[in-house]
Amino acid sequence: MNLERIIGDSINRIVPKQLISLNIFDKTITDAMGKVSTTYITYNNLKAQVQLENKQKIEHKDYFNQNTIYKRFYIQSYTLTGLNRNISTAGDYIIMHGLYYKIVEVVENFLVGWVQIVGAESSDGVSG
Repeated sequence: MNLERIIGDSINRIVPKQLISLNIFDKTITDAMGKVSTTYITYNNLKAQVQLENKQKIEHKDYFNQNTIYKRFYIQSYTLTGLNRNISTAGDYIIMHGLYYKIVEVVENFLVGWVQIVGAESSDGVSG
């Protein structure tokens, strides 16, 4: 049962849905010079519930500043995968407010038409 359809309006009053573009990995192409590029299928003007992930802290470990911003997205979808080297996918990503969020974790695929994922923010785009 898709509970989001039942209680979605109530949740939207507290956490309004955001417009996003969802980019789902399609395939990897290698040209004659050996340059590898990835292609994506893009879905524009989707709506998602967006929340800060609980990893929102700046860390300094081994002389490295870790300050990545993570967000949790609830999206109407069945097929998000994130990066998976075992099945040779470059991973899916989201564009929201001009920022790119590489999907780093599919927390839950509820198998009723929506998924819960975590995206890591990058302001310089996603490279394949």
